Amino acid sequence: MKKLILLSALALLATPALRAGDASTYEGTITGVVCVACKQHVTEALTAKLDGITEVKITPGAKDGEQKITIVSKKDDVTKDTASQALSSIGNDYKILSLEKKG
Repeated sequence: MKKLILLSALALLATPALRAGDASTYEGTITGVVCVACKQHVTEALTAKLDGITEVKITPGAKDGEQKITIVSKKDDVTKDTASQALSSIGNDYKILSLEKKG
């Protein structure tokens, strides 16, 4: 009985790791994100318009006026063009300069 409980516990612990391996990560640069509300608008637009997006992270970039964007998706079809189209629904304030699949 103890072995069964231990094996069940190990299976539960391993399951999130397996799911995390199914996600694709994309990194790039974006302009126009100057405040917390901007981050929220970008995140909401991407998650609403692109299926499978589980996380959007925006951090300061290497150059003034540019921010780093990281997108995690359950699907592997996110591109600069699809992300840009998703953002066009909220105006022209945000521009994705680059976006590449990292893993």
